Amino acid sequence: MTRIIFAIFAFIFCSLWAEVRVEKIAEIKSIKEYNQWVKKNKAKYPGLKPIYIQHELIKRGRSRTTVDYEPERAFDPPSTNPFINEYNVRYYDEDGNVVKEEIIKGYVAVKVSLNFDEVLINKRDHPWYPEKRINIVKDNRGNIKFTMDNIFSLRFTGSELYIEEADVEVGASSLRLFDKNGAVTGNLEGASLPFYNKIPMCNVDKKFYVEGYLKQPDLPPGLLFLYTPNGDVLWRKEFTWPEKVPWGLYPSISGDGQVIAIGHVNKIYVYNKDGELRREYKYKYPYPALTALSCDGRYVAVATREGGTKIFVYDNENGELIWDKKIELLSPDPGNIFPIAISANGKYVAMQVRPDKVYLFDFNGEIIKEWDLQGIVTHPMVHSDKRIEVYHGVSSILQFIGDILIIKYIKDDLDIKTDFGYIIERMVEK
Repeated sequence: MTRIIFAIFAFIFCSLWAEVRVEKIAEIKSIKEYNQWVKKNKAKYPGLKPIYIQHELIKRGRSRTTVDYEPERAFDPPSTNPFINEYNVRYYDEDGNVVKEEIIKGYVAVKVSLNFDEVLINKRDHPWYPEKRINIVKDNRGNIKFTMDNIFSLRFTGSELYIEEADVEVGASSLRLFDKNGAVTGNLEGASLPFYNKIPMCNVDKKFYVEGYLKQPDLPPGLLFLYTPNGDVLWRKEFTWPEKVPWGLYPSISGDGQVIAIGHVNKIYVYNKDGELRREYKYKYPYPALTALSCDGRYVAVATREGGTKIFVYDNENGELIWDKKIELLSPDPGNIFPIAISANGKYVAMQVRPDKVYLFDFNGEIIKEWDLQGIVTHPMVHSDKRIEVYHGVSSILQFIGDILIIKYIKDDLDIKTDFGYIIERMVEK
């Protein structure tokens, strides 16, 4: 009887949204154009943020395989040194005008935060075998926020919280958390290497962060952490894989921070913020699964592989499957599932099925639009309510804000230049 009632309710509920028109608002290919569009529409879509920083690798140092002598050891080698990298970093205002430009040279790597409002300069005293490092964090005007010389590197979080990054060849037994002044505020005990090295997932007001890590020294176990910006670890859970091959832990968190979802082995686990299990859903092993939660945590969208790409949407209130769909397209990597995003109210799901293909689904699971992209859609994948963004999943940006969807795609290699294009579409319900 319960299933019959739910089916009737779902039919009525879905029929209200049966007719949807998707119209293109803009396709933007420059920072100036994008920032001006954001400024113009900020009142209606406050989750939008301008781009403040862009970096470009304009000279790459020679690799160790191309030389037969040892480079000099120095933090500031001469510009004639063939092993140095050279970056151009530009700082923009809200109108998209360049307000500052600087050239950074040396045995150095430059990273820009995924909010495009901070830059990390990682300097070494040797291109391949450094004994000393200096990490410099600058704000969106190029001013130094803090400097650290006792760590391998740092990772941004989207707020004034920073995570220690370990050398992938060495790992770590724990990772420290730092505040806006570079002071230690907490510790992720047992964490070594993040499964996704760009940014942890956070809720709308950035009060909670959730992330999956490999555990050292035994690599196969994984750890899932929920922690706060002040460094408090609220809970930690450990996961293992039958074949001792870590497929990854890629969690998502609801906009209100009350629900966390993660796929592991052949199940989707849905927890509340206290770490208590609310729901379990099964999927086909051994492929990884990615999840995205609606803003209130009621709906969870799941993407995995099963002779193609399989998509499920569940209602966490009653555990019922709302819809599922199989797409015959596969990503080039057999173990890779491209990200999925769900709108704040659960009406729409966006999915990057492979590097050049994005689909938009309605509440019935019908494809209402698809996009063929020239560039790869890239990190981070973002889901939003009407106020501000909340990060979900890995490797793509698909951002719902109110009635619009923003698709962001690469125009260049991100290791060389942070350069993107934007497709902005509106869902209009008839």
